[in-house]
Amino acid sequence: MIKMYKNIFGKIWICLILSGIACFAATLLFENLLAKMLLGVAAFQIIPQQLLALFNDDPNLIGIGVRALRTISLAFIFAGFCIVSGSVFQALGKGKYSLIMSATRQLVFLLPIAYLFSLTGNVDLVWLGFPLAEIASVTLCIIYIKRIFKKIQNYCIN
Repeated sequence: MIKMYKNIFGKIWICLILSGIACFAATLLFENLLAKMLLGVAAFQIIPQQLLALFNDDPNLIGIGVRALRTISLAFIFAGFCIVSGSVFQALGKGKYSLIMSATRQLVFLLPIAYLFSLTGNVDLVWLGFPLAEIASVTLCIIYIKRIFKKIQNYCIN
């Protein structure tokens, strides 16, 4: 009986991996979250001066803004995973996990990191708080995902 459940659980993993690959391919072909995130990252990395010049052409602002956009846009890569994970948690009836992730990303991770980096007097370090907070959120997402999958696996075996 346990062998049968392991076989089913293995097939579920294969389906998840294949559907993930299919979703990634579809995202690249159509207008979806990942495509928009990657486009935003590319724009902020390649043409930040032109984007900032749309609002203000002050050289000091452009100098600070270019570094800010390039650093903050790195968080987009991780933010997409967190956004999708939040939707998955809600779909699985674990809305509390989604709420905790959203709140901790800003209140527990970003604000303290940005504050501590601001004490150095280096504004570039403050911008680094955004991708670091997203990486911490991804870590929290993975912990919650593993917890959910473990419960599903235990339910299937028992």
